Amino acid sequence: MKKRKNHKREDVLYLTLVDFFLQMLFLIMIALLFYIAFYKKVTAPLPRPIEIPENATLIDTALRDKALDALDFIEKMGGKKEIELAIQKMKKGQGLPSCAWDESNGERIAKSIATFTATDSTITLLSWTPELAELHRNLGKGELKANMQWNLKGFVWAWNGVLAKYPKCRYTVTLIERTGLVRPRDHVQSVFYARIRR
Repeated sequence: MKKRKNHKREDVLYLTLVDFFLQMLFLIMIALLFYIAFYKKVTAPLPRPIEIPENATLIDTALRDKALDALDFIEKMGGKKEIELAIQKMKKGQGLPSCAWDESNGERIAKSIATFTATDSTITLLSWTPELAELHRNLGKGELKANMQWNLKGFVWAWNGVLAKYPKCRYTVTLIERTGLVRPRDHVQSVFYARIRR
């Protein structure tokens, strides 16, 4: 009986040793897989470099074409000096100067001499300055009254003399639009510069 007990002990010992070696084998395999995966990432080939000469040639060609177009445009516009003159005119403002000015911080700003409101078919005078009242009298139209109203053509007819009387400047007015149409604005702007409000 003693022999048999020893034999069982030896079997258990062998099984434990075999189990230990199998566990070690699996641990080594897992560590080896991690090492291979990491090694592949580190030693992976770099992406192929971009061929710069081809791209640089395309960019150079595009820039050269745009530069040539710009030079052609400058020549068509009369040269560099003509373009510089046009830019200076744009900085000063387009069109005729204003007839009425306000001074602010040493700068002249166009003064609005009246406020009109526009609907689809009428233009109504809401408020005005003494300059507009004098202008109205100079046109031979008499005194201004609050809420004077004109149809679109009537407005142009009533104020058209301003352009003939003051051909070297234009007066500025404020126009409050109560319409989605541009016709009333066009009629006001045919006589005055308009600051549009909604």
